Amino acid sequence: FISSCDMDETLNLKMLKALSNLKVFWLAGKLEGGVLPPMFAKLEKITELKLDWSGLKKDPIESFSYMLNLVVLVLTGAYDGERLNFHAKWFPKLNLLQLADMEHLNRIEIEDGSMMCLRELDLVGLRNLNEVPKGIRYIRTLHEMIITDMPKEFIVKIQGSDRYIVQHVPNIHIFESSDFQAGKVYQTANYFNK
Repeated sequence: FISSCDMDETLNLKMLKALSNLKVFWLAGKLEGGVLPPMFAKLEKITELKLDWSGLKKDPIESFSYMLNLVVLVLTGAYDGERLNFHAKWFPKLNLLQLADMEHLNRIEIEDGSMMCLRELDLVGLRNLNEVPKGIRYIRTLHEMIITDMPKEFIVKIQGSDRYIVQHVPNIHIFESSDFQAGKVYQTANYFNK
């Protein structure tokens, strides 16, 4: 775990040597220049990666695509761009993908053959993502989606015109942060059977 003292501090990881045997890595803080340091190219054995508030300028997904053992990927405020791309054959072992608090993100492209073992997809606070990613329909292993603090337009589409994209997902949970604060719990397994 590497963290900055506050959200404005920039992390300088140039002195950090390659950690080729690292399995779990959590990085919290802005990265210098908004780019991944070279050491990320050596994280071939990593199974869990979490980046918080990194301020990346370029789509980081391609940089992680060689991480063939990655099971968990969590990106919270990690990317300042508008689009993420998941290409075929990328992330063959990924089980959990969580994308949160990326204010400029407005499109997620998922190709057929990407993330073929994904079981859970969490979309949290992506305020400009108004379209349900159409490529979700290709992920037949997807068992659960947790949707929290998403735009109203996204919610309306996933319940209506874009329902076909997620109809194979047995558990879809839709929340607002206020639901958690109020202690509300929802059973939504039959949500789309109405």
